[in-house]
This record gives sequence, structure tokens and C-alpha cells, in this order.
Amino acid sequence: MILGEGYTAIVLRQPQQALEGIEVPEGDLLNRRLLFPVKAPQKEGAFRLRCNIYYQQILIQSRLVRAVVARDGLPREGALQSVIDYALSHTLWAEHLQSLAPHRLSILLNSNGDGTHTLSFLGAEGNDLFKDSAVMPATELKIPVENGRKGLWKVSWGEEKPWREDGRLTYRYANRFPDRASDLKRLEEDLIFLARRGYILYNAIIDKFTRSRGKSSELARLMLNPGMVQIAIRDSPTQILPASLFYDYPLDTQADGYKICEAFLAALQSSMPLHQAACFAGQCPHSRRDANGNPDGYICPSGFWGYRHSLGFPPSLADGMDVPAEIPMDEGPRMVVGAATNLDRLDDHMRALREIRRDAVWSYSEKRMEIIHNLRKEKGRTHLIYFYCHGGITANNLPYLQVGDGTGSDFIDGSNLRAYEINWDGPQPLVFINGCHTTALDLEKVINLVADFVSAGSAGVVGTETTIFEPLACSFAEACLSYFLKEKCSIGDAIRMARLKLLGEYNPLGLVYTPFVLPSLHVRESVSNSPQRDRGRERREMESPGSPIE
Repeated sequence: MILGEGYTAIVLRQPQQALEGIEVPEGDLLNRRLLFPVKAPQKEGAFRLRCNIYYQQILIQSRLVRAVVARDGLPREGALQSVIDYALSHTLWAEHLQSLAPHRLSILLNSNGDGTHTLSFLGAEGNDLFKDSAVMPATELKIPVENGRKGLWKVSWGEEKPWREDGRLTYRYANRFPDRASDLKRLEEDLIFLARRGYILYNAIIDKFTRSRGKSSELARLMLNPGMVQIAIRDSPTQILPASLFYDYPLDTQADGYKICEAFLAALQSSMPLHQAACFAGQCPHSRRDANGNPDGYICPSGFWGYRHSLGFPPSLADGMDVPAEIPMDEGPRMVVGAATNLDRLDDHMRALREIRRDAVWSYSEKRMEIIHNLRKEKGRTHLIYFYCHGGITANNLPYLQVGDGTGSDFIDGSNLRAYEINWDGPQPLVFINGCHTTALDLEKVINLVADFVSAGSAGVVGTETTIFEPLACSFAEACLSYFLKEKCSIGDAIRMARLKLLGEYNPLGLVYTPFVLPSLHVRESVSNSPQRDRGRERREMESPGSPIE
């Protein structure tokens, strides 16, 4: 379909199978309505189908259609219902959609309410289109997903168990070794360990979806070059795939003796930024099997989606909302910052963040009510909300962020946004939650906090898969926000390059960050205010088609 001015739409072509064996309606109905065939089961009851609407490989709307099938053919109230249960745009306004940057792939995992999940893929590169869907038992995903996250736990603090503040567990990457060889040995061991977990996770999904090894190979070729990837989130943490851990280069998970890619090692030991290395541009020598069709015994970090692609996990938006394509900044960035005072690196970290943009206007506080006041006072002007804090769960199972000195109840939870009428409609700020030493605030709890910020009108939230520690929190945020606010990279690109910057420092744990936001989101600064080229805008102008849009 092609969208024109206002809310008009024209069907460019009908699916051939939709017109076979039917009487073509008179008039221009075929120009106004897109038809597709549906085969009803040979029994009575209520049945469902899913209809996904994409633009430039971005899932814009997902509709669940429910129909009553009966033998008598008599009219029934509610016999046909269509409900939007995932949406990045409720208006489907052409000018808004045209501002969204093209993606390489979109993935939707949704529960069917009967113990199964439906996984939908749509991807494209050039003229090659890859699309399909599959139904799988939820239990088939549960163990690989859990083991993937447990792998991050082990790499971070040495155990495949949740973090405990009992003094027995320590952050494994708190310090560098005195010699580079020991740093490299630790990194190699952890990358090989994570690659095994990531390949098992990828294998659990990919063949169930494609239903053939040939199609799996097609998808792997499609995904070889870097691109933006949308992992659509409806409303459940069980539908969040740790896609940054997907490892899709050929790997024998039972074999020993794996080595690290020599091309990556050469880039690592040079002064080259890793995002410029050939491996991370789709040119790794070990991305395919050897001459005999076997895995070649090498691991490369470019095999992880989190290092090769710009990922985003945008949640579904409430009725009437459209996902923002950009955050306009006409007079430099304005930030609301809330912090916990009992973090050792607080002062140094704040100084480093201020250096990113010295022209930034900060509303900073370490007190709960002052932070809430700043959020309310600055609504309509804020571009970034940053929490450097702790987190936890209340007795009512409500996730919160803890600021202040950690001895009182300086808790901020999602319900506070509604209570104090904190909402955003322009600009819509990005929320960055850096919750250090947070034990109970796991991904299943964080998603509730994310939903509150998104429903209040934020552009999205950057959070983490697991407990994180100050050295990681500081290094990652400083790199990511520099790419985002100073270099004008999209948030997906900024997170990917921050991951690679940490990897260049022999730390693989940038993979724990999860952007609950469309990966193409970027800041747009007026030319008169910005001395640098707006890379996000330049990229969008190169890739976006003219109006009207298809």
C-alpha cells in the first residue's frame, strides 16, 4: 500500500492468491482495500490471526483479528474483531513514518495465551526480502534465554546465580591486570563462553522459525552486514529476547580448542576504533564455514548481534501516540539528573558527563522531591533524564530507583509520574537508568518501570539485563552519551559503539545494556547551534524515500 497526504491510502498491488476464485468487486474497492486469503478451520469456534503492518522493515502495527466460525452462517454480535496490541504509530501518518530510518530486520515475539509464542520476522537488504512466522512452545525458549542471561552473570561476577551483597562475589572486570596478556586471556575465555551460550540461544529460535537450514542460511547472509534491528515488545518480560547475545557464526558448542579471530585481535591491539574494523563491517574471515563445510574453530565478537547491529526494543505505545523519530534540540541539551550519593565514583562521573557537552543545562539533585520537582518543572524542555542510582523492589513488588545516601526511603517509582502529572509531549526525552549494585531489580521488574516512563511520553528507556557495577556504569554511559549527544549518532549506533569501546578495553559486558527504544532515535540540533555535522540527520536524508511512501 502507498500512503498519500493526510490519511489516504492506495493499494498498489493485491496478493495474487487473494483474487483467485472470487468475483472481483466493482468500483474502486480493490484500490482502497488490501485483500488477503483466510482459510477457516473445519470446526466451529472463535479463531485468531495476526496481521502485521511494516514500513521499511519496522513493525508499525500488529493487529490481532478474532473471528467466529460457524456452520449456520447467521449473523452474530462481535463475530469479527480487530485489536491493535502492538503499535509504534496509531495514526499511520505518512509524514511521520517517512522520518523513520530503514531497518534491516524486525522481530516480534508474542504470547498466544495457550502456552505458545508466535515469532514473526521481516527483513530486507536491497531487493532481498525475508519474512515468515512460526509458533513454538514457550518452554522451548525459556531455558536458552535463562542460560544466556546466566552466562552474563558468570562473566560479570563469576557465578550463574543472582548477585548477592554478602561480600563473597566481586566484579570480575573491576581492574585491569598488570600485564596485557592476562587481560586478553580473561577476555578470550569469556568471549568463547558467551559465544557458546549465544549460539545455543540463536539455534533454539532460528530453525523453529525458518523451518529449514536453507532459509536459516539466507537469514544469516541477510544479517551479515551491520544494520538496525527492532525487537518489538508488547507487554510481557517473557517476550524480551536477549538479542545482543545472539551469536550466528558457525560454532560447534561441544568442541574444545576454540581460538579468537586473528583479524579482531589485530584490530584490538592497534589504535583503530573497533567499529571501524573489518570484522564489524560484515567482513570477518570466520563468519562462514571452512572449505569442508565445518565450523573453522574460531570465535569472533562480531558474531554477536550486540556488537554487529544497532538493536532496539521499542515497547508498544498507548492509543493516540506515535514513536518519536528524533529529539529536537534548538539551544543545546537540557538534562535532569538524579543520583545516589553513596556511589564511590559519583563526583568523577558527573564531571565526565558535564565535559561531553559543556553547553548542557543541568537540573541536578540527590534528593527525591527535588528530582521529582525538576522532572515536572523541566517537562516540555528536557532532552535527557539520567539516573545514577540504586534500585529495588517495594513490599508491594513495585520497582523503584533509590537516590540520596541509601539510608532513607528516597525512592522514585513509576506511579510518581502520574501522581505529579509528569508527562512529555515535546520534546520527548530519552531516559537512561544506570542502577548500580542493584540486586532485585532484574529485567522482569525493570520492564514495569520502562512502561511507566514510556506511557508518560518519554522517547524510550536505556536499562540493563543484569546487575551492573560502577566501573562498567561509568565507562558505558560516558561513551554512549558522548556518541549520542556530541556525535549525534542514533541511540542504537551509540550503544553499539559504546559496547565496542568497552570491548576495546578488554571488557565484554557492554552487552548487558538494553535500549527500550527505537534504535534510530537521534537528537536533531539546529545548524546554528551545532558546530559539528549532524550524522543522524545526514544518514536519514540519504536513506529515506520521498513522499508519498510505500
